[in-house]
Amino acid sequence: MSNSEQRDSWLNSGYRTLDADIGFKRCKSNAGVYYYHDKKTKALVIAIVYVDNVCFMGTKGSLLLNELKQKFMAKWECCDLDETTEFLGIHISHDNKN
Repeated sequence: MSNSEQRDSWLNSGYRTLDADIGFKRCKSNAGVYYYHDKKTKALVIAIVYVDNVCFMGTKGSLLLNELKQKFMAKWECCDLDETTEFLGIHISHDNKN
């Protein structure tokens, strides 16, 4: 299998993992953005996917965020880099007060 075939296979399977296996919904306006809204707690987790990079965003220390990341990491070999400071060349700052 070529590198592009492997990448395409991951993309298709990775997207299905977020959708079917974990319960995220794909944003209608951007195919690389997914969201998970917990109806009980009103918590929101957003996942941004670009090729083989995934960034999960939610409230720091959120049990839901950690649970969803763990489910994804159980399916795919990856590691949690904790608080993101850069994603796809974009610098990310955090409001640690809120």
